[in-house]
Amino acid sequence: MADEDQEKKSSGGLAKAILIGLPLYIIQLVAVYFVIINFFVDVKHPEEGAETENHDKAEFQDSIVTGKFIYNTEDLIINPAEGGMRLMLISLGFDVSEEEMMKTLTEKKPILNDLIITTLREKTLKELLEVSSKDTVKQLLMEGMKTAFPGMHVSEIYFNKYIIQ
Repeated sequence: MADEDQEKKSSGGLAKAILIGLPLYIIQLVAVYFVIINFFVDVKHPEEGAETENHDKAEFQDSIVTGKFIYNTEDLIINPAEGGMRLMLISLGFDVSEEEMMKTLTEKKPILNDLIITTLREKTLKELLEVSSKDTVKQLLMEGMKTAFPGMHVSEIYFNKYIIQ
């Protein structure tokens, strides 16, 4: 009989712990959530200037449009310096800001092809096989574009093909 009373008390204590402890735990979680949101997380509201910030970003992005006018070169086969019998196949895309610049590149395609071939022929095969060589080639071509085509604004150069065989 004493065992039954003790079992009822222990099961009653567990029920009380669940009935009282669970709601207290949930209240504690909600309180912690509100404390973190109000004191540690910086929430921006439109009336505090977030709207003007987004407007400024949109205006800035409109002034620099990328990907609208891309002039694609034909496939060029180049023999790199000290390459021996190995060849390189490359095709590039030049991202320009205006359609007039695309027409200029089309009209002066031999000058552009010569710039690309001359720039890449100066590089050795070992230099062209390095991982960072693409960035170097882009920089050299950008500099060459500034001298060969003054007034031309190229925002990016994309590699369509970059194959070394």
